Amino acid sequence: MGRTPGDVPSLTDPGCHTVRTRSSLTVGDLARHLGAPLVGDPSVGDAVVLDITDDSRTVAPGHAYLAVGGLRHHGLDFDSQAAAAGAVVVISDRPSSVLPTLVVDDPRAVSGPLSSWFHGCPSARLRVFGVTGTNGKTSTSHFLEAGLAAAGETTAPSAARRRPSPTW
Repeated sequence: MGRTPGDVPSLTDPGCHTVRTRSSLTVGDLARHLGAPLVGDPSVGDAVVLDITDDSRTVAPGHAYLAVGGLRHHGLDFDSQAAAAGAVVVISDRPSSVLPTLVVDDPRAVSGPLSSWFHGCPSARLRVFGVTGTNGKTSTSHFLEAGLAAAGETTAPSAARRRPSPTW
């Protein structure tokens, strides 16, 4: 199903079909993509967002800080650290008292689709093979990897596989 630039799919749309028209994105672009209101300083809407992170310790200037709830703390407990490190906006389920905030119902649910869209939908350029079932998954995945490698394909098996593939 094709989309036009004006169409805005659901954030859970696995096809990542929202058209990005620029290589750099602003807070306003994120707000429009999320359909989220910007609470706080409206002038931040033109600020360029360089990356998105959910760890206040890894925020760098120009980052959007995704603040989600945890078992003992909420990401907003660390919004001052994110601001001090240079975050331009917070994405959370409630407003920050320190930074302008894009308010969404469930920040954890939007994190994957938003990150995929932000980075240009990298999985759209990958071929993914899944192996399921009760028995034979490991052997089948090794055979699949060996066959693809023999055909000249680059493979990157799941990190869940702990043993290296045998060399045949």
